[in-house]
Amino acid sequence: MNVDSTKLKDDKLLEAFQKDLRDTIDATSDDTINIDERYQLFLSQLKEKAEQHFPVEKNSNRKRKEWLTTDILKIVDQKAQAFIELQNNRGSKLEPKYQKKYERLRKTAKTMTEQRQVEYWDEVCEDIEKSIKNNDPATAFSIIRRLRGGSKRVENIPVQDKNGKFLVNSRDTLKRWGEFFCETLNVCTLIDQNLIDQIQILTLSTTEEHRQNAQPSIEEMRKAINRMKSRKAPGSDEVTVDILKAGGEP
Repeated sequence: MNVDSTKLKDDKLLEAFQKDLRDTIDATSDDTINIDERYQLFLSQLKEKAEQHFPVEKNSNRKRKEWLTTDILKIVDQKAQAFIELQNNRGSKLEPKYQKKYERLRKTAKTMTEQRQVEYWDEVCEDIEKSIKNNDPATAFSIIRRLRGGSKRVENIPVQDKNGKFLVNSRDTLKRWGEFFCETLNVCTLIDQNLIDQIQILTLSTTEEHRQNAQPSIEEMRKAINRMKSRKAPGSDEVTVDILKAGGEP
């Protein structure tokens, strides 16, 4: 599935996608099919509507900033076209008209860009704060690393020997890594079979077994999806977490 994830920030596109997906699923509901067939039908409709509402522009080869929206890009394109029209009408009676049009679009583009940048950084800060409150520091640090850009060169990471002395020679550093992995991976383990035989195999109570076999509720599904990390690679079904979250609730 090939979609433009930056368009998920567009509230109008998001609302249209959710409505279209909901209407399509309601129209194709069939009580005669099993759960697996119903899931495959849901996936096909989800992919089709996502590619329809969040298409990747074929003529867009540049790397877009995360805070850029479709509305801003439209205004920027209009500003560029207005500038061309202004240049083509230099010295003519229409020059003041195109001059005003270009200045108006330039001011609009500048205002929209500044407002969107403020909104974007507020959203980023909220995501970091939410991750910390949910005891998910990995997500918080991944956001910070993404914003920081670049990566630390591995060869510049200081390495110490067993006595805590920093190694400056590449040969000594390589030897130390060999020692580290040898000691870490080659661990002798003794297993006492008598202790294993003494472990009691617990059985589930009838109540707990029914609880585990029960169908998940909407609230459980909502919590599970909200806990999933965004901006991750899709699974075997080619659906990302971002698209699942964008689809809304039935």
